[in-house]
Amino acid sequence: MLEKQHRNLSSEEIAELFKNPHTKSSNSTLRIHTITASEKMKSQFVVIVSRKVHKSAVKRNMIRRQLYSVLSRMFSQWTSGLRVAILVKPSFLKLSRTQRLKTFLDLLHDDGLI
Repeated sequence: MLEKQHRNLSSEEIAELFKNPHTKSSNSTLRIHTITASEKMKSQFVVIVSRKVHKSAVKRNMIRRQLYSVLSRMFSQWTSGLRVAILVKPSFLKLSRTQRLKTFLDLLHDDGLI
């Protein structure tokens, strides 16, 4: 899991990310919004899993933890000053766990984050 300082974005920062035109999407399962802030700032990530994805908070948190786990393993590869919002869509649950992780990694690679 990423440290809290790297996954703590305010609602204003998230709104700024969604206004940003730099967006990548993958097969209607995930969407990534990226913005590059100051190099002096630490990179921050947020994984958004809404109730539309699954009614159960347990299931939503499981997905969130899986994606944060991948981000924490790859954290050293990113430059500082990144702000990244990962939006999970309902069709993401239809994939198996290995397909979810592969889709996520492919999307990060396509976006140039890894």
